[in-house]
Amino acid sequence: DERDSLTDPTRGVFWTATSELSRTWLGSEVDYVRLYGQFFAYRKLGPLVWAQGLRLGTVPGQDPLLLLENRFMVGGSTTVRGFAQNALGPTLTTGEPIGGQAVVVLNEELRFPIWKKLQGGAFWDAGNSWATSEELSFTDLRQSVGVGLRFLLPFGPIRVDYSWVVKPGPEE
Repeated sequence: DERDSLTDPTRGVFWTATSELSRTWLGSEVDYVRLYGQFFAYRKLGPLVWAQGLRLGTVPGQDPLLLLENRFMVGGSTTVRGFAQNALGPTLTTGEPIGGQAVVVLNEELRFPIWKKLQGGAFWDAGNSWATSEELSFTDLRQSVGVGLRFLLPFGPIRVDYSWVVKPGPEE
């Protein structure tokens, strides 16, 4: 973590990479590997701040029912704004989201000062999750664009965003 601030970064980078390994010979009921990485970068451009995010995850394999309790979920205010919480990716026949074994989330945001601790922002988000890693396709990314306000507090910003889904589906 090389960001200049935990709650309101204006420059620097933050990245993490995690992996989980489960093997039946170690006592697990299933064999799997789960990989996840995220990268965030912040650059000051005069009074503006350009914030970028990239998140990638995969559970290699062909079993779409593997890891039902630990799948990648996408959609909502912290991933792809403009979509309901966890609404992107595989769902049950009832429409309930179940997440997937592969995920991609991209975020671009330009932040600007308005007055004292009040900031504005314009953003573009894209992402999706897929039932299996083999289905992952960058052409299937769902997108949204929007604007928002941030009021900076010592423990972090209070944020209000308004977004529009690019190419909405029939029920979106």
